[in-house]
Amino acid sequence: MATLHLTPVQLVAHEEVALAEAVSHIPVLGAAGFVLVILSAMKSTSSGINATLFGTARLVHKIATEGALPRLFSFRNREGIPVYSLLVMGGLTAAFAALGTLKQITEFGSVAFLVSFAVTNYTNLRLADETGSNRIVPALGLLGTTAAIPIVLYHLYRTDIQILFWTIGIFILVFLFEFLYLERSPFEPGVEGET
Repeated sequence: MATLHLTPVQLVAHEEVALAEAVSHIPVLGAAGFVLVILSAMKSTSSGINATLFGTARLVHKIATEGALPRLFSFRNREGIPVYSLLVMGGLTAAFAALGTLKQITEFGSVAFLVSFAVTNYTNLRLADETGSNRIVPALGLLGTTAAIPIVLYHLYRTDIQILFWTIGIFILVFLFEFLYLERSPFEPGVEGET
């Protein structure tokens, strides 16, 4: 509702802080409303970042413990926190935030999300006999995500080729890192709970 206080031109001009700008036009709130919305956004964002960093660091730790990532990432401190995983994930996040715009980060995140869910659905399809899962759901998920990836890339090609190049460049760097630097030991994914 607050954004109704702005014209479309104003929304575009303040796209990064449109809600805060809109609230600042409400006479009762004014500049205080702008500050409150910014503080609320920062609190919400920091909470989300914190949860994502710790969740991802724990996942990286688990993958390293299974031997698919360098052993360094399997270290935990006395409190059980995967310190090196957390530091690397935090550093990469800070680099993305410092070097990219919100739009670049969002578009890359969309493509990364689709790729990771395509891989997840493919893996579930491959392991369906071992996990006892229904093949229809991951097959539909794989079909949907693999259909969406080229659509998103084409959309970027038509609307913002620079972001397309950024996205492709980041994926190339990730795959080069994986190919050149990660430990080369045979890795067989197992079903959790197997003995």
